[in-house]
Amino acid sequence: MTTIITDLPTELLVKVFSFLPGKTLGNVCKTCSRFREAVNIDSIWQARCATEYNFTQLEGWNSSYQDVYTKILVKYGSLIGLYQRDFKPYGGLANIKFDTGQMLVCEYLAPDNPHIKQPLKEQKIFSICINKRGEAEVSCLKGYKGPHTCKLIRKNQKLKFKCQHIGHHRHPRGKEKELEEWLISKQEDFSDLSVMKFEESYLQTGKYKFEPMDLPRPMRNIPIQPGLFKGHYGAHGIEIMHLSYDSEMKNILVLKITGDVNVPAMNVSLFVDLHRPMVLNLEQQESMHMLREMDTPDIPEENGPGFEPRHQPFMIPTGCFNRVQNIPQRCKYRFHGKGRIAGHGYHNPSLTPGHFVVFDDDTLGFMWMELLSFSMYSRVTEMFG
Repeated sequence: MTTIITDLPTELLVKVFSFLPGKTLGNVCKTCSRFREAVNIDSIWQARCATEYNFTQLEGWNSSYQDVYTKILVKYGSLIGLYQRDFKPYGGLANIKFDTGQMLVCEYLAPDNPHIKQPLKEQKIFSICINKRGEAEVSCLKGYKGPHTCKLIRKNQKLKFKCQHIGHHRHPRGKEKELEEWLISKQEDFSDLSVMKFEESYLQTGKYKFEPMDLPRPMRNIPIQPGLFKGHYGAHGIEIMHLSYDSEMKNILVLKITGDVNVPAMNVSLFVDLHRPMVLNLEQQESMHMLREMDTPDIPEENGPGFEPRHQPFMIPTGCFNRVQNIPQRCKYRFHGKGRIAGHGYHNPSLTPGHFVVFDDDTLGFMWMELLSFSMYSRVTEMFG
């Protein structure tokens, strides 16, 4: 006796349909009322949400898994991930993630100078949710008058958010009051630089552009794992960097995710020559003058590859500017490198020699030889996605 699929119990139909892609289930519904009844059972959509978009928590949505899938995930679910903000010259780091009852677009700012080991500061800037009318809605969460509608444009993997009500962002007591609150919130040492950033931000009010970015996977047999770091940049405060290796494993490249008016975001800040490791004793590190005048010898090639740990003492020489306290007294690696410097507006960029120092897998530093200064970098430990 032949069994017709429409004669199967509903629980078996649900089991079968749960393996189909969500976009196919819409066509299944059109086949017959029996199939439509089975497809409308929410456990099918729960499986699709988890399998296709890693969405597993319905708390706060006040909707079914089917509604979340068809109204939110199909259109916006693929946006989940890490992004770099196109905001020249300052850049920015953002993350789109699932949250209670919404998708959130959050921007991450470096901690206040000089507290380099503190967490990044998270700011919620946009949300995507199902509104009371049962429709998907994109809202801006910034400004002085509460959430308001926002338009999301997606083109060639690039995202653009554009507020529909720019007036919501303007301080009710005027631009001067807005600047005053900006300066208080930033707590930066150089107010002139902060004012410049405010003016650029004021011009871009309600407009955000993002490009997706990927973090490299963990690697083996390297001096330090790739990823995001927070680094000191003198008067510009703490900036967010991206550390990676070139394809031939000859160099470490440290790219600016957030930049400044001298060296903007998306420029490589540090180049590290992995084939030029060195070992220094304390006497050789007594002064910056000594380090600069000394022709630091490379470790001979026969002593092994540059990726082997070179445990050695470390100290900040006299004559070296440094804002960080409790710097480790020993390091694992020390390499020759070069750091990017430039005048205002990225005028006349050049590379200056320095020493790249790895203390542990979460902490590194760069000794700027000609600038007579030392910068510390601390790994970003926040989880994104």
